Amino acid sequence: MATKEAIISNLSNNTEASRPTIYESIGGSSTHIVINFHLLNSFGQIIEIPIYFGSMITISYSVYRSKQSVFNMGSKLIDGFAIGNKYVAGTLIKGVFDNDELNNTLNTIRNTLIDNFKISDISTVSNSKLIHSIMKDDILSCDINIIYTNEYSGKTHMEVIYDATFINNGQVASINDIITETTISYIARSVKSMHETKESAKVSGSKNSIATATSLLLG
Repeated sequence: MATKEAIISNLSNNTEASRPTIYESIGGSSTHIVINFHLLNSFGQIIEIPIYFGSMITISYSVYRSKQSVFNMGSKLIDGFAIGNKYVAGTLIKGVFDNDELNNTLNTIRNTLIDNFKISDISTVSNSKLIHSIMKDDILSCDINIIYTNEYSGKTHMEVIYDATFINNGQVASINDIITETTISYIARSVKSMHETKESAKVSGSKNSIATATSLLLG
């Protein structure tokens, strides 16, 4: 385990004055979103269902932590802060297309549930409609993987939003809009800050040689 003095020495040697810095931009057009749902199979094992969100337009998150200022008796200056709860929340904005990856997955889950039901289990008409509509706020929590790629160097960076739970969603269609957008709001447990991955995205013009976010994530 590195000591405190070693960490400080490493930081001091890794300054702008000691080495040149090259800034490589990470644009939104080169960002990919992969969402992992964690479900239980028939054996009670946790399995991951990854969904590549090719229709994603915008993703955002914000971290808020409640901090209360502390004053000592007789002092008018702040002497510290009492740390409270931390909140992670954000939104997903995706375009509406005739082929929707999330709705297709929900329909697959719905059809699987219907196939597993027996006629004797459905006693009334209301019960028969119980699983006919799975909405986005009904599904379990998921991990949102944000994969950033650089179009020149091929380097990839990644952020992970853990245990995101969808709380509401909405959609508006208007003759004033060229495209229709769906907005999904979520609350998450934590966020892993951006870090560089070992994989590199291929930047060749051939479609077959371009690495997708799913291949980068799943190897």
